Amino acid sequence: MRLYDILFDGSTHSIYNDWWEYTKRVYIPFEAGNPPDSQTLYYDPVIDYHHVGPSASGSLLYFHTAAQHREDTAILFENMVDQLGWSESVTIPNGERGVSSLVRTAALAREFGKDLLYSNLISYADANYEPTWNPESGEFTWGFGLNEIYPRGQPNAIMAYAEAGSAGAWAKLFEQPNLKKFDEPTVHGVDFPNISLSQASYDSENRILVISTDDGIPSVQGERTSFRVSNISPDTCAITSNSDLDWKIVEGEIEITIDVTAQTILISH
Repeated sequence: MRLYDILFDGSTHSIYNDWWEYTKRVYIPFEAGNPPDSQTLYYDPVIDYHHVGPSASGSLLYFHTAAQHREDTAILFENMVDQLGWSESVTIPNGERGVSSLVRTAALAREFGKDLLYSNLISYADANYEPTWNPESGEFTWGFGLNEIYPRGQPNAIMAYAEAGSAGAWAKLFEQPNLKKFDEPTVHGVDFPNISLSQASYDSENRILVISTDDGIPSVQGERTSFRVSNISPDTCAITSNSDLDWKIVEGEIEITIDVTAQTILISH
């Protein structure tokens, strides 16, 4: 709703702010600005029952609120880390509970710039959670010691943010989204997962789009593949690469054809 309002000048997001103020009164009751030691993990309106647990159990909620209620979440996060005893050293519970605690706390540590905590959590994950690169599928996943046929999706998604994010990046996505990208040169139609982009960034000052590809998955390496670039004038651009490529104009866009292999392409206009 927040992004919708930014893009279309709407007001749907106000209900979320109302919900958060209600939550702070009823489910996570702050007192004089201080966080509670316990909070409602689940509320049953039929029997009017609050299932209460330690505030350290709220990491999933905190990851969501960190994007839009940052000051409150920072206080809750500090309290959570103190409750877990992770300010000095990290002790991870076994099983799914430990996985959930680690990945969410790692994402929050990344978001709030807690570098030592983040480093400790990632070191534990590297040693215990089966980080695996599958060259046949081109996928990197964490097994988390769960002994499942397919890697668990939600913790892998949160770990991906923890690995790729930076301090404040989650909040910036919602509060300061990059709206210029809708008018700048854009790459689309990539034949993923046969080939992936390791970079697609636009230098607006020098008017250069930089595209880098990976090696692709082994079963299709060396084959031809195509993708397109929009929001750029084909008549005024120059395309260079460290490998062979062909390009043509299709429906007013640039269609680039390359071999499935690692290379870098520069498009200036």
